[in-house]
Amino acid sequence: MFEIPRTAPRFLLALLGSGEFEPWTARFETELLEAATGDGSVVIVATASAPEGPTYHEWLEMGLDHYADAGVVAHVADIRGREDAYRDDVVADIERASLVFMSGGDASYLAMALAGSPAWEATRDLLERGGALAGCSAGAMVLGEAAPPNMLQDLRLEDLGSGFGLLPSTWIWPHWAESPSELRAHLLGLTPDDAPTLLIDERTATIARGETWITVGEGSARWFDDAVTARAAEDISDAATHPDVDVGLEIAS
Repeated sequence: MFEIPRTAPRFLLALLGSGEFEPWTARFETELLEAATGDGSVVIVATASAPEGPTYHEWLEMGLDHYADAGVVAHVADIRGREDAYRDDVVADIERASLVFMSGGDASYLAMALAGSPAWEATRDLLERGGALAGCSAGAMVLGEAAPPNMLQDLRLEDLGSGFGLLPSTWIWPHWAESPSELRAHLLGLTPDDAPTLLIDERTATIARGETWITVGEGSARWFDDAVTARAAEDISDAATHPDVDVGLEIAS
């Protein structure tokens, strides 16, 4: 566990590089639930995987089993398309919950389905009243400025959707340690040169608590502030591990 030297947002927030609903997440999820307001329940949002068909149901079942093992009440926000994000029962579950967890898949689809909807507004209200929000992979990326459909070598700038901008001007790239150097260079090439960029390894979470980001799990998370330097570096992984700039990061209102 270590601190990323950058001012954290005032909200309870966890960003995961991969590995949602696995045993390694139980401790920090428990801590988030203990710190959060609400009824102690979790709402699972697997919308990012809805285009994948059976995978959507697999994520939901995995999430329900994970929280049942931990003795935590969990509800499914069955948001497969934009119309579902307007359902009263979905919004009501979010309004009562202590934690909303958004799992991985297609961040652009997740953004399309939730942006500006009552379900997303309820999630924002949950954060404002002291609840917690966690996002893994696509669920983490969408909280920044960009919502890519994937992290593949042929990803183009025009493919990117707009993220929720909860972390203004910030780009978030998960799965960092396992990504080949060529892919890392390509992703940083899509990133604006002056954008604060958060790189998160697999089975790693960086958590906003108080005024710091605390990182837990198997790998690392690091802020990177100069994509130009990274693209020119021989070793992208080395170039992207120096959090030299400490600028305050505010949550969008």
